[in-house]
Amino acid sequence: HADHHVDHHTDHRAERAVVPEDRLAVWPFAALILAAAVTLFGYAATDSPPAWLTRTVIVIVGAVPSGGHAVHIGLALLLLARGLHVRRLMALYLTAAAVLWSALMSLLTWDQPWRLLPMAAFAFALWGARHRFGALPDPARLRTAFHLFVGFAVVAFVVGGGGLFLQRGRLSESLTPAGLGRELFDGLTANPGPMTLAGRSWFLDGLTLLGGVTLLAVLACLLAPAPAPPPGTEAERERVRRLVQHPDSDTLAPFALRHDKSYVFSPDGRAALGYRVFLGTALIGGDPFGAADAQEAAVEEFLALCRRRGWRPAVLGAREALLPMWREHGLHGIGIGDEVMLDVAGFSLEGRSIRNVRQAVRRTHKAGITTRVLRESALDAQAADQLLAIHQRWLKGHAEHGFAMNLDAITAARHPDALLIVAYNPAGKAVGFQRYHPVGAQRPGGVPTALSLDVMPRDPTSPNGVNERLIVDLVAWARQQGIADISLNFAAFRPIMDAGSRRTPLERLAYRAIHLLDPWIMVESLYRFNAKFRPGWQPRSVLFRSWAEVGWLAAAALAMEFSLPLDRHRVAPAGDRIRGLGRRHGHAGMHDEVRDALGDEDAIGRAIRRRAG
Repeated sequence: HADHHVDHHTDHRAERAVVPEDRLAVWPFAALILAAAVTLFGYAATDSPPAWLTRTVIVIVGAVPSGGHAVHIGLALLLLARGLHVRRLMALYLTAAAVLWSALMSLLTWDQPWRLLPMAAFAFALWGARHRFGALPDPARLRTAFHLFVGFAVVAFVVGGGGLFLQRGRLSESLTPAGLGRELFDGLTANPGPMTLAGRSWFLDGLTLLGGVTLLAVLACLLAPAPAPPPGTEAERERVRRLVQHPDSDTLAPFALRHDKSYVFSPDGRAALGYRVFLGTALIGGDPFGAADAQEAAVEEFLALCRRRGWRPAVLGAREALLPMWREHGLHGIGIGDEVMLDVAGFSLEGRSIRNVRQAVRRTHKAGITTRVLRESALDAQAADQLLAIHQRWLKGHAEHGFAMNLDAITAARHPDALLIVAYNPAGKAVGFQRYHPVGAQRPGGVPTALSLDVMPRDPTSPNGVNERLIVDLVAWARQQGIADISLNFAAFRPIMDAGSRRTPLERLAYRAIHLLDPWIMVESLYRFNAKFRPGWQPRSVLFRSWAEVGWLAAAALAMEFSLPLDRHRVAPAGDRIRGLGRRHGHAGMHDEVRDALGDEDAIGRAIRRRAG
């Protein structure tokens, strides 16, 4: 597995060299096959088809088929048309094979020889355009299709052959082994065989249905996009960890370190991006990270990989600065909200507009709440268990969600650079915490350019204002460290929230839906919490190739957003945390620079804990 990933990107570059990246149209081929499928469906639906329709069907099939056989072929052509439209090389192979087979039959029987000219023209044009079909056949899909075919063939032989044998007394001719095979094949392909079955019977219709299901299942598997790749290896993750700390990296870069993401690197290894694949959609969370002048090369590698694997590329959370670059590569999008940014140097509790935050912080001081900043890897087992318990109570049995702005493995020390700020009651018991990940520490002094918030759970019995207190104290700590920005979270549909009385009728309808669904999606509540801090807003967009792919993108994004509870790394027991520490003992990496710069505990912890607020 490790060896596979070591050579992973070298292999991709080699593939890229032999797979031309051509944007020429393929729709004429798909449209012609689609027209043939529609013609066959029309023929099958007509009791007495007109002569011109019959002649057209003969051009397509080479003979006058039964209605059921026409439906079988039409469904197969429908799948092939879609495969050609999405540039599957396997669709080209199968279409060319079908045309050549039909032409060969015409040559052998010299039946309808006039068909050979249009068929030869189509085959020649299709083969000449083969370089336009960049989605390569996937070995895993080929194996699955073979297994499906063998499985259905066994079922057809046992059920179909056994059924014919049991009903041999109703057949018009004596049943021989050769006759059994011929009749079984004709039944599966919806062709009238040489024998007839006396009386009404559902059996032959069942054979036809089984043959159709087999054909569609095998074709759908052959033409499906490549399956999702395995998550990145620890070696790749270590490379990503270093790139996250590059000064050019974005505040969403740390979330590429989730253990369910795969990676694509630029050819020189100075930039990368993290993605997941679901329902044939390869979804990137945030922008590429690493050296700015290498980020576009990483994007090109990713898009080339999507073409080879037949995936639909998409981006969730792209920032405005890179939108022109994405547009140059064929991805367009719409704004979905804003990242909430705090300017550390400019943040202040002074003024009427931030009075609610100031009052919340004062309440926690009166309740005796203290805070402490420490590295997650500095937690002992007892402290880790306390924080895990808080996290579980905070979830209340519900699923935590997140993809573009969530990490995993809470308190498991699997993210060496992660920082915690923990709130304690007067008895010294933790009542809430927030986890942040530094960004851009690969600069003189090793001080990060920003911190990105992951989660902010608190005990339901803790005083109101604990989260506000943790944020305010972290800002004070970050100011002492020389950190410029803190990324809090994401405010979806912020323009609609901000519009107030200026909302259009459509925006009012959208706001009403958001308000009603807020107990489940927490969009409005999170926006109101964010707005209290007078933050800056960093617009973020979702990117896709065409509106026809938006449905697939929405399904994939929602599935990934709500898949965290299925991730066994998301919450790890303290024992796993200790084992993780043991595995990492003595390992040097970029996280050592972050540790040296920030320390295991805040340098001004006592001062923060004494603040009057």
